Amino acid sequence: MAAGLRALGRNACACVVLGLSLSPTTPHFLASGGAKGTVLIWDLINPSAERIPHFQYNEDDNVQISDLSWNALKPNVITSASNVGVKILDISAKSSVIGKFSSMETCSAVEWCPTDKNTMVVASGNYCKVWDVRKVDKPLHQFSDTNSIVAISWCPFEKEIVLACTEEKLLLLNVKKGEVVHEVKAPGKCLAVRWSQHRVNHFALATSGGRPVYDKVEMYRGVGN
Repeated sequence: MAAGLRALGRNACACVVLGLSLSPTTPHFLASGGAKGTVLIWDLINPSAERIPHFQYNEDDNVQISDLSWNALKPNVITSASNVGVKILDISAKSSVIGKFSSMETCSAVEWCPTDKNTMVVASGNYCKVWDVRKVDKPLHQFSDTNSIVAISWCPFEKEIVLACTEEKLLLLNVKKGEVVHEVKAPGKCLAVRWSQHRVNHFALATSGGRPVYDKVEMYRGVGN
């Protein structure tokens, strides 16, 4: 993937890419992040050397950005998860950093709520925490597992439902109730998960087998209530 980004222009990312995210409101904007704390926003409409990257933010070389998430209700806002916590960036502001939450510790994944501009879910170690970014002293809800959570995805059709995965299993979380409502063994070592934006109850799961698995979750009665 890093090689593919380098092909877009002379100024492409030269570090290892660990996270990718397409903007839900401006789908030709692709965000990438990874080693050396670099976040790049690529404008894919006209991938010329003069326009790539559209936005660039550099942090410390010791920072490893593992995931990125756009805020669907605030199109200029994107959030990074890394080994030093969570950082909120505004790609249109003179001062790019508009929020920094080092108290959230080492984070593997982050996802904004699709219907609330102030709520996000963050995976950190064995925990998955739901935060209101206006009140970061205590999470709204907290979930835990015996294994580290490696990826999360917020359902676009059921605002209470978040899909989380460890290396070995999938967890269906109800963030309104604060409950794990279902879990199932994964078909392989999980790497990433993403709900479909168009097909209800469908999601893509990337595993160590090297090929994404497209699957369906049967929402049983009461899961979204």
